[in-house]
Amino acid sequence: MGLEAVVNEIREKGRREAEAVRAETRAEVEEILKDAQARAAGFKMAAEEEADRAAIHITNQEASAANLVVKRQVLNAQKMLLDQVYSASLAAVGDLPAGFHEKALTDLLKRAAKEIKKGVVHANERDIPVVEKILGRDK
Repeated sequence: MGLEAVVNEIREKGRREAEAVRAETRAEVEEILKDAQARAAGFKMAAEEEADRAAIHITNQEASAANLVVKRQVLNAQKMLLDQVYSASLAAVGDLPAGFHEKALTDLLKRAAKEIKKGVVHANERDIPVVEKILGRDK
């Protein structure tokens, strides 16, 4: 029985050592898995943050583009209205009587002569005789 007790003791010692190695290996495996999961969670969080930033950036770009389209439409509408007003004003001024044109040109040229001592006057074809008369250059 002495030999049997020694063999059992050796077996028990081997079993305990094997169990200790298994426990140590399990602990190392768990530690490695924890580290891997932590790194994976970090990568996932970084990817989510980058995706959120990209989505916000794209949303901001789309909003800016929409604002530019709206501004362009508003400016085009304003330009169209200004062109209509200009055309209507030009027609209305053209329809005014010759006396009004002569008085307006006289006033404008007198004011210009005070501010500008020397210069050239450009006038509409129909206003040239009036301008020459006002400037004293009747031909």
